[in-house]
Amino acid sequence: MKKQNLTIFMFILMLVAMFLVSRVHAAQEVHGKGVLKAMGNGVAMLKGTMKLRVAGDGFLLVDPGESAACPLGIDIQGRGERVDLEDGRILYVGFKGLARIEGCAIRVKMAGSRIDLIAVGNGRAILEGCGRFHTRKVNGAWHMPGEIIFGHPADAVPLLSKDAEAENEQLLNNPFLELLEGIR
Repeated sequence: MKKQNLTIFMFILMLVAMFLVSRVHAAQEVHGKGVLKAMGNGVAMLKGTMKLRVAGDGFLLVDPGESAACPLGIDIQGRGERVDLEDGRILYVGFKGLARIEGCAIRVKMAGSRIDLIAVGNGRAILEGCGRFHTRKVNGAWHMPGEIIFGHPADAVPLLSKDAEAENEQLLNNPFLELLEGIR
């Protein structure tokens, strides 16, 4: 009986330890050295000063930032309808192809499937869904909590404010965009 109680106690202790380790891990940032590579399905959000190559199927939203000293460069190959939004952001609806994006303090969000991206520079990323990523120091899964920092952490400002995240969610969940996608 004592042996069974000890086994149950050790099992509970192990579960509590795993829970505490996962909570501590969620608060940590993943630091890399200037390169982020990721492949998967879901949502990839990046912000920073970078050269980005992203391929996939879905929606692509680009916020050029406000840096006049560093103009935005976008090269799109494939299909999709470009929508220039009033606030200066650019949305590609029904995007299927390859995008090369370069700029300072840019924000890019790709929602869809078969996302394959490489970012070189300084920035932060949040990856939600099912997939894998790696920097020069860290490998991980998309569902890993927290932001992924690549490059110099001092240059990587927070990815999204609460207001910007709410706006992006509204935009990508817009029934009008679903209707446009259904027409294709």
